Amino acid sequence: MQFIIFIFSLLCGKLLLPYGNCIYKFFTEEKLVGLDAYKYTIKYYVIAYLSSLAMLMFLTLLGVFCKNSNIAFAVGLTAVIISLIYPEIISMISASKVVFYIQLTSIVFIQFKGIAIFLSQPGFNLIIWICLSYIGLSLFLLMLFCKNRDYTC
Repeated sequence: MQFIIFIFSLLCGKLLLPYGNCIYKFFTEEKLVGLDAYKYTIKYYVIAYLSSLAMLMFLTLLGVFCKNSNIAFAVGLTAVIISLIYPEIISMISASKVVFYIQLTSIVFIQFKGIAIFLSQPGFNLIIWICLSYIGLSLFLLMLFCKNRDYTC
């Protein structure tokens, strides 16, 4: 779905908006032109898709453990709100490097600031591993839970 959004936004941008010759990287003044600009944009969309998939898997895991859909909605919304709030509370307490890594455990933080950090700092692949960990752990627990219940979710 995000690939379709990417293609649609690319076409709309080319046809309807004034065309720029370059783009700037997040948090730097480095210019990207041509194919490098497209690669940078594709990287952004790939990480956005991965973080969305991680959030989806985590919320699916929470929903499977709930008895009905109203409780699943409430638990999921609570998890998203907590994931939105706790990185900011932690940053008010301290500004150390450890606090930054704790903030990265929030998928909402990754979607809000982490993708830009990932794209601005070469070699910073921790965000990919965190998203893959959410996906893998959620998938493992879902398979384990559905196996124990003797039905497929």
